[in-house]
Amino acid sequence: MANQSNRAQIRQDGSEVVLTYADPMTGEQIVRRFYAPANGGYVRDQSGRQICQGLSHRGNTLVLTGGNSLISLIRREWQVARRAETRFLAA
Repeated sequence: MANQSNRAQIRQDGSEVVLTYADPMTGEQIVRRFYAPANGGYVRDQSGRQICQGLSHRGNTLVLTGGNSLISLIRREWQVARRAETRFLAA
C-alpha cells in the first residue's frame, strides 16, 4: 500500500467542482469533476452518473438544494468518504 497524504484539493471551476487527490492504495492522482443544475437537482460526475453519499455511485443520491453551494456539498461528502476509508483500512 502506498503511504500517501490524505490531502485533497477541492476547487470551483466555473459551474463544476474539481476534486483532486492521490489514491491511497496506488498513489495515482485522481481527478473527479462534479456538477449540478444551478437551480438545484441531482449531483453528477464527468461521466454523467449520479453521485451518492460519500461520493460513491451507490446509496442515497446527492441533491443540491437552493441556498447550498456545490463546493460545500462536495467538501462535506469528501470528509464522509475519507472517514469510511479510514475505518475500512483500520479493520
